[in-house]
Order: sequence, then C-alpha cells, then structure tokens
Amino acid sequence: MSVAYGVCVGDRKKLTSYVTSRMSVDQIARSYFRHSQTSIAEAYNEILDEAQRDDASMLILQHDDLEIIDPDAEEKFRGAFAADRLVALVGVAGGSGL
Repeated sequence: MSVAYGVCVGDRKKLTSYVTSRMSVDQIARSYFRHSQTSIAEAYNEILDEAQRDDASMLILQHDDLEIIDPDAEEKFRGAFAADRLVALVGVAGGSGL
C-alpha cells in the first residue's frame, strides 16, 4: 500500500521553504501540491480528484503547519488501515504534541 501526500500551502515560497525542503525526493514524487488557493476545501478536493485518477491507495492530506517527524509514520499509517478495513479516514484537527 503506497502512501501519497496532498499538501496545501498559502503561497509558493512557503511550499519551497517549509514543505518540500523537509521532504525526501521519494515523498515529493508521491505528492500533490496546491498553493495560493482561495479555499482549502477546493484545494483538497482537487488533490483528492487527482489522487483518485492516479489510483493512489492512501493519501495523507496536510497543511503547511503539520510536520510528520516520526520516521515510521508511513508504516504506522499502513498498519492502522490494514488492521481495520472499515477505516477510511483518520485525522487530527487542533491537536498539539500528537
């Protein structure tokens, strides 16, 4: 199960300064980026449509203020979804120190 990323940021400078500079080349290749959008919902819907066309098996949607620092995060994501096939969406909003 491959992991893809969908990232929405305020502007292109943030994208290059804070997002892609912290991602591996492999992660960038498996990512969908949107910047300077008028609506985060519109941006995420575009990303979802593109990922569906590419037949992505798992998509992590994140904003520019979320950093995934656990080196085993992708494996944990895969495990969470594999453990329960009824799980289709996992998320956090307003969390701190998670």
